[in-house]
Amino acid sequence: MSGSISSIVFGLAVVVVGLALLANNLGITSINIGFWIGRYWPILLVAMGLSSLVRRRGDDDRDDDAAAEDDGDRHIKVSVSGRGSGSNVGGWLLLIVGLMLLSGTAGWYRFNWGRFWGVAWALLIMAVGWAILRGRPFDGGDAEGSDGGTRWVVMSGLELKEPGWTLESGSYVVLMGSAELDLRTARIKDGTTYLDLSAMLGSIEIRVPEGLAVECEGSAILGGVEFFRQSSGGIVSGRTFVRTGDPVSGKILKVRCRALMGSVELK
Repeated sequence: MSGSISSIVFGLAVVVVGLALLANNLGITSINIGFWIGRYWPILLVAMGLSSLVRRRGDDDRDDDAAAEDDGDRHIKVSVSGRGSGSNVGGWLLLIVGLMLLSGTAGWYRFNWGRFWGVAWALLIMAVGWAILRGRPFDGGDAEGSDGGTRWVVMSGLELKEPGWTLESGSYVVLMGSAELDLRTARIKDGTTYLDLSAMLGSIEIRVPEGLAVECEGSAILGGVEFFRQSSGGIVSGRTFVRTGDPVSGKILKVRCRALMGSVELK
């Protein structure tokens, strides 16, 4: 019941409006329904924010999702686990904006909305810059093998599908474009391969071969990340994912990604 606070508030509001209309039509009252709706409608936003926060807290208390997949051709048991992460900024944002609007419509306090949205856009631009700074290649001592550097895809498309191309540790930054990497046709070296992905107003799609061990960590701002049908999206969200593949192959793919008004998908 606590996870549907917004539904309860909306239902009660509809009932109250119906009762007020009935009382007005029967001549019992003369309530100005439009005035009260215009004055207190932001309560619905507050209820939606509270509902989102309560639901997120319940989700965090659950155990990680776990499943077992069976590759019919190679008879490999693959264990999969993943969960969302990060604070529910979307719920807090709805709650704060709802309270700000309510204070204005109820006459408690007047906000300078021009300044508010100016600050919001400034923070968004800062988030874009931070995403670009984090989208650098793995240059530390934990990256094995050669480094593919950083590949930029700006207002264009990138496709790596041809058989025999070599996958190297490195970064892919997509800005207002798209990138598609098919690792099923790539030569993947033994050991650990690191990929750092940034999608800003664009999309990145990676197809992973069966039996390859994968570890993913992703975050999204006004976008979404999806790892093998486990997705996370919204104003601010995050997700981690682990798939243990064929232990004989000795190959591991570690992915760190972020999506800013874009999407990153592994499948």
